[in-house]
Amino acid sequence: MTAPVTRALKEWDVVVAALEQGEQAILVRKGGLDDPGQRIPLERGRFWLYPTLFHARGVFLKPEYHDLLVPGMHRAPRETARLVARPEGHRRAVTPGHVALRAVAEIVEAVEAPSLEALQRLSERTVWTPKYLTLRYRWRPQDRPLVLVLRVSALPEAVEVEERVEYGGCRSWLDLVDPPEAGAARPLWDEKRLTDEVRAVRMTLGDPSGR
Repeated sequence: MTAPVTRALKEWDVVVAALEQGEQAILVRKGGLDDPGQRIPLERGRFWLYPTLFHARGVFLKPEYHDLLVPGMHRAPRETARLVARPEGHRRAVTPGHVALRAVAEIVEAVEAPSLEALQRLSERTVWTPKYLTLRYRWRPQDRPLVLVLRVSALPEAVEVEERVEYGGCRSWLDLVDPPEAGAARPLWDEKRLTDEVRAVRMTLGDPSGR
């Protein structure tokens, strides 16, 4: 028996979708307003990717990924976004008042982005537009963003959990009250591809050795 995965990292719904589908292995984070020092704490071990609708906007996504969006939700109050269902036929359908969890991850590398230009060079490795990366960099410009490379494993099917009030707040991490079983999750990328991604991220952000 493996220990249950109870920790979860909150991230925009469309970004979680990209990670779940193996489209990218990268997150760019600074930290939420409720995080200690407003910086994301880096944790060891596995965690669930917990999707949130708030903030997700088409202007931050390349056109081929716009079908992941829920129309209008970037303008909705947090409580409204929490209770809305995806439109019929949406490929990330979920029951109102619930969140669909499918992927667990762990951080294998964290690199600070030294400049906006360096960060924007990562765009080709993601579903994001340069506008998204510009926003991440310029929000609280005194803090440089961290680029996290994740080892992501996905379940065959998503599992719904109740979206509880205590899961709210502008913070990166939460503890799930009733977490799904993660044992059936399988890696999306093999170790060679992940190692190559870490090396590419380091070099893109200015380390010519890739170390």
